[in-house]
Amino acid sequence: MKPPICSVCNTRIENDQQSAGLISFADYRALSESMVGHPHGLAWFCADHYSAAKLLTHLKMAEAIKQLK
Repeated sequence: MKPPICSVCNTRIENDQQSAGLISFADYRALSESMVGHPHGLAWFCADHYSAAKLLTHLKMAEAIKQLK
């Protein structure tokens, strides 16, 4: 799993930060149980970008992040 750093602004997300977290997008692919890593299509967002990112979950992750930047 990637560390909790916003995919838009590279801000580290602290445990107590409300309205921040992981969001899955249209191209999300879960890892099989035997795999370790970070699933494709899943990204971290800080509180400043989380709400806007939630509105773009119908897009592929790269396109959503591009629009948010």
